[in-house]
Amino acid sequence: METKRVRCPKCKTVLEVKNSLHEDVKAIVCPQCQARLKVVFHRLDTIFGRTVLPQQMLPKGTPVLCYNGHDYAFRDGLNTVGRKASSSEADIQVETSDMLMSRYHALIEYRRIEGGFFQCIVSNDKNKNVTMVNSHPLADGDKILLNDGDTLQLGNTKLTFKTKES
Repeated sequence: METKRVRCPKCKTVLEVKNSLHEDVKAIVCPQCQARLKVVFHRLDTIFGRTVLPQQMLPKGTPVLCYNGHDYAFRDGLNTVGRKASSSEADIQVETSDMLMSRYHALIEYRRIEGGFFQCIVSNDKNKNVTMVNSHPLADGDKILLNDGDTLQLGNTKLTFKTKES
């Protein structure tokens, strides 16, 4: 069974939709505004014991966060992202004067997958300051698979996630 969180385009209510019958498309009605919605589900694969969408495995290359002409590379495993400061212990320290970007703001997990593919998964990591992906705020516990060209906003600082050729 796949569960998908969707936002109603009419009233912006977040809904959890379960695909218990393994349908490709499920028709629902928003309980808040009665709008009719179609939710598209995808075939799931399992990698490292977790389910992921196949198209969210990125091709060979090196993932980086781009900001103000600088590329910040990831190391294998967990990477903390935050504002550069003398007291910062973040793995990726972004040079910005934005005080709304915490010194330890977000967590990005970089996973290499057989065949040269990889995934990068971002979470807010219980930070009180909001992390946004493509203008959508992450709630506590949300984990988002990043795709090439996604925009991450930490405080007022906008970074671009890109895949560079190796």
